[in-house]
Amino acid sequence: MFNIKTYTLILFSAFFMNAITARPALSQNNGDDQFKLTAFPNPSSSSITINYQLPQNTPVKLMIFSVDGSVGKVLFAGNRTAGEYNETYDISTLAPGQYFYQLQTDTDLVTKSISMVSGVVKQN
Repeated sequence: MFNIKTYTLILFSAFFMNAITARPALSQNNGDDQFKLTAFPNPSSSSITINYQLPQNTPVKLMIFSVDGSVGKVLFAGNRTAGEYNETYDISTLAPGQYFYQLQTDTDLVTKSISMVSGVVKQN
């Protein structure tokens, strides 16, 4: 028998697995003009560089959030022209664990995962 926490986690996971693969109904992209989204380093301990390419001018919302949805941070929200973007964000305040980063435009939604790890302290 599932407890409420396990049940909630199962529902939340199912929702995000659907969000990762789902695209809004307005999308008319045939595959070759979709934007690209990557992040590195992965895993990370202090900062993340997110690269994305937009095939057209569009409003953009770039965010990062935890698996359980309790931590969410909008990294960028605004209009972007077509082109490639490389942006580095300080995420050192996030607790170690699994996170999602998401890029949303008027026509597309892409969600990918990244792992946060504790920083390594070198001792002499």
